[in-house]
Amino acid sequence: MKKLFLLLLTLLPMAASADLSGECGSGVTFFFEEATGTLTISKTGEGTGLMYYNNLMTYQDFPWYSFRVRIQSIIIENGVISISGSAFSGCSGLTSITIPNSVTQIGKGAFKDCSSIESIVIDATNSKYDSRNNCNAIIETSTNTLILGCKNSVIPDGVTSIGNNAFSVCSGLTSINIPDGVTSIGDSAFEGCI
Repeated sequence: MKKLFLLLLTLLPMAASADLSGECGSGVTFFFEEATGTLTISKTGEGTGLMYYNNLMTYQDFPWYSFRVRIQSIIIENGVISISGSAFSGCSGLTSITIPNSVTQIGKGAFKDCSSIESIVIDATNSKYDSRNNCNAIIETSTNTLILGCKNSVIPDGVTSIGNNAFSVCSGLTSINIPDGVTSIGDSAFEGCI
């Protein structure tokens, strides 16, 4: 029995190192490259592009063993329209997010509790969201609301509101300058910033 258990342990790293791919929404697929920790989301068919993440978060490789993939980088390709609420919530290893100009909807808490984010880039031609002045944040352009920040965010002038959970569980955040123009800070905006 002890030999069988040791044999199973030697197989675990091999099982956990496989690249993953599949569907993650209406007309949307994903490809996860384990070696780099990069998750690429692509629009490949008809549909809204609404993404969900449950089928990748826990990948069942063998009936007796499941593991959670460690995503470090998310690249969303052009054509994806929306990111559903809580889609990537709790991805603690996530360090960078790239969002194209086609994304026009980001649901509440889509990146909530992603404590390690260092880089957020929004395509400069996106009409709904921006990352003005390389601020490392997601700003809803029409309302000037910062909806997601990270430990490297610089809140630019023109932002008038910090949204709910914008910096939630941002464990690397040590200081932030809030411009005079900010008139409201949402619920739990800085919750868990230890």
